[in-house]
Amino acid sequence: MTYQDVVNRIKDIADQHKMIADFGYGNLSDIKADEASYPYLFLNPSSHTRTGQTIIYRFNMIMMDM
Repeated sequence: MTYQDVVNRIKDIADQHKMIADFGYGNLSDIKADEASYPYLFLNPSSHTRTGQTIIYRFNMIMMDM
């Protein structure tokens, strides 16, 4: 599974969720606070580690509501 596959999978889950209205991804400066539909799920990549043939990706998942 690639990095983009992980992001797309989380996006698909958010899109199918009945209570999440919008999804965003990127740096914290990319949060679209004014034009987002709420509840808004934002995925922020934080770090990654590689050991042998394994890469571990870490994200901050931020859930916002009015």
